[in-house]
Amino acid sequence: MSELLRPILRFKQEDGSDFPDWENNKLKNLFEQFIVPMRDKPKDLSGPIPWCRIEDFNGRYLNGSISGQGVSELTVMEMNLKVYPINTLLVSCSANLGICSIVKTKLITNQTFIGLVSNQNNDVEFLYYVMTLNAIRLNNKASGTTIKYLSRKEFENFNLPVPSINEQNKIASFLSSVDKKIELLTKKHELLEKFKKGLMQKIFSQEIRFKQDDGSYFPDWEKTAMGEIINKLTDYTANGSFASLRENVTYYSQTNYAVLVRTTDLRKAKFQPERFTDERGYDFLKKTSLFGGEIILSNVGSIGEVFRVPLIDKPMTLAPNTYLINFNDDNNEEFIYQILKSQNFKNKLLSTVASSGFRAINKSNLRSVKIKKPFKKEQQKIASFLSSIDKKIDLAKQQIEKTQTFKKGLLQQMFV
Repeated sequence: MSELLRPILRFKQEDGSDFPDWENNKLKNLFEQFIVPMRDKPKDLSGPIPWCRIEDFNGRYLNGSISGQGVSELTVMEMNLKVYPINTLLVSCSANLGICSIVKTKLITNQTFIGLVSNQNNDVEFLYYVMTLNAIRLNNKASGTTIKYLSRKEFENFNLPVPSINEQNKIASFLSSVDKKIELLTKKHELLEKFKKGLMQKIFSQEIRFKQDDGSYFPDWEKTAMGEIINKLTDYTANGSFASLRENVTYYSQTNYAVLVRTTDLRKAKFQPERFTDERGYDFLKKTSLFGGEIILSNVGSIGEVFRVPLIDKPMTLAPNTYLINFNDDNNEEFIYQILKSQNFKNKLLSTVASSGFRAINKSNLRSVKIKKPFKKEQQKIASFLSSIDKKIDLAKQQIEKTQTFKKGLLQQMFV
């Protein structure tokens, strides 16, 4: 007896009854046309029809080429190129196998894709979601060692669990509304970041000035070197020689007593540490213990990136390749943090580093960078204003993450 294909969460029919059970179907029964592109690259890439690559994939819809390259109608005819019609489900059959998007403008690609045109009994939006969920299964069917590849025949015989067209429509419509919300929140987040960036440029160039409580302007800003406002600048090696560190500090990839705070982990949408040390290692690294809120700066690799240490309920200590910075009391720490985050400061910092060989900044590099800063009271006003925008940016980010988590839960329950 075959297994019944019924997802946990289901829609009802218009009369309130259940939809029929889902059925496994080969792709050749779901799509009426399989478009395999030509292997030859167009001889001319200056025309109006977009020429898309895997790098141009960015979400559910594909509206054109990020690279800006395109093909002319004449080249299409001369080379007999395959042009994908609108609403084709474009699937990668080689690099990043299984990644797919729905074509929303006619376009052309190379042979790393296959175009699937759904028949009238299936909803292309639904098929996009179910194909995305089955990308790993699709990848496992591929052959090849260095570069995996799926042939047209393998595509045609690949099985997908699908419901009736009416249930497909309901699922696709609902998930599309969730995706639309994520897109709007993402756009809001991007606009807030752009708005803040523009304000920071105007504030730090003093095009925008804050006033004192009596309505008068604050005194002019002063030029100073970072070394004059830094109270303490330390790093991992402050705890001992490299030999003693190797002897006393053990790294773990699994959760242990204390977190090693790395900028690599702080770049993630949500802080998820991947390096830890035991209690002995934590005690040895006591000079760089972290408690949350400290300012740290990357001095190797993506140099100049600045972060605040998150507040977590676990002992933390500084990882290598990072500086821990503390400023003297004559300055508002949040204001200085905003300066460090500005592109102007990062450019100045990068200019102190050699352009060839191993790129890193030392303490002298950082201390030598000159900035303009106002008196502390104006610093406080600026910091408060920019922090209020940061809160809105963080809130938008949290809303995106919350909606994405909600969608992930839906996908697990709405599909077989």
